[in-house]
Amino acid sequence: GTARRRFWSSQPIPQPGEGDTEAQAGPLERSSPLSAKSAPVPSLPEDLYFDTLDLLNSSQLEEVFVLLRDHYIEDTDGIFRFQYSKQLIEWASLVPGYKPEWFLGLREKSSGGQLVGYIMATPATICVDKKQLPMASIDFLTLRNDLRSQHLAPLLIQEITRRVNLCGVWQAFFTAGSLVAKPLVTTRYYHRMLNPQKLIRLRFAKVLPGMTVGEMESWLDLDEELPEKAFEVSPAAASTPPRKTACCDPFTFISKATSYSSSAKGAAFSMRMMTENDVKKVRDLWHRSCSGKYRLCATFSEEETRHFLSPREGLLWTFVATDPKKPHVITGFVSFYALPMRVLLPSDAERGGWMRRSGRCRDNTAVGAHGSTSP
Repeated sequence: GTARRRFWSSQPIPQPGEGDTEAQAGPLERSSPLSAKSAPVPSLPEDLYFDTLDLLNSSQLEEVFVLLRDHYIEDTDGIFRFQYSKQLIEWASLVPGYKPEWFLGLREKSSGGQLVGYIMATPATICVDKKQLPMASIDFLTLRNDLRSQHLAPLLIQEITRRVNLCGVWQAFFTAGSLVAKPLVTTRYYHRMLNPQKLIRLRFAKVLPGMTVGEMESWLDLDEELPEKAFEVSPAAASTPPRKTACCDPFTFISKATSYSSSAKGAAFSMRMMTENDVKKVRDLWHRSCSGKYRLCATFSEEETRHFLSPREGLLWTFVATDPKKPHVITGFVSFYALPMRVLLPSDAERGGWMRRSGRCRDNTAVGAHGSTSP
């Protein structure tokens, strides 16, 4: 709306419609933590107040979980909503070097301090044109549905900005499904249907033109064995619908990965679950793959690599590719996590779903992607 456009046009960010210009890597505006300290806390309606949340406190973690469960991202038809587990919220929030004051809640006095809004920031180091810049990753911006017309989101953003600036950090990044500012990067994600019949019944997907449900199921059926080029995505394949042998179910992958070996560019490799001994090698592979190749990429310390990629039961899976003749040499890795999706149709007894989000890296290629969905 107009208020949203007015807010974003006042922010120190590139605006939609501006021409592409080369600029030196760094913040558009920079002050000092002292000047940020003098910046006023945004004024709120009388019945609301800001609160710093402690996600190590089980009751406050529960509050964040409930708020996201009931009011976070859903589709435009109101049928599906992401349902972040407490384990996932902790993993995404309590990253190495996290700042407790960057977990910002909005509470309502008249309801006894109920949590009605939330936004968080986590520290990150982003390499831009070979220059490492400290930034904040903004996520989980949420408001209770009945408060969304009161223009409170800009106030949450202003306050988290003030708190980030107080720590001497002057740049942040976020993702959005709609155009709120000139994007730095745009991406497309794909869904790989694992249970077409159920997805069609739940209205997540439609029967493709010229096909029956049975034909779609046959077309999308997974091979019993992993395809020879499970990790290869050609430019042509990236722009066409999936074929039967072009993709494999990540959870099928789990059961077969330890014994799987194939050929990639003439060199055999084997897959196994990542272990603690692989952390430094995986980090080095990531930096070697990205260094000098991309103008924009994330950098990770060993501690961050351990946090973001070490397998976590029921949440996060990471597999490494090794040379069978040199098992200690890691030539690639693939990682994905499970994100539950709630089905909001009250008449449907099957309310659970899963979204798998993944990224992968080979010795010469780094790719980020969103994985498949299968309620």
